[in-house]
Amino acid sequence: MSQVHKRLSDAQIITILTQYDEKKIPAADAQAKLGVKRSKFFRLLKEFQIPKANP
Repeated sequence: MSQVHKRLSDAQIITILTQYDEKKIPAADAQAKLGVKRSKFFRLLKEFQIPKANP
């Protein structure tokens, strides 16, 4: 399997992770779209963490 950054652009990765973060898709669907397993998915999520506005 090729590396995720070679298969998808950063924008595509961020879109999928954002959809997961906003609870629009479950983790399993996001993992399938990215083509990664659970541990890699959560490493990507941490790496691309989107800063949230403080209330």
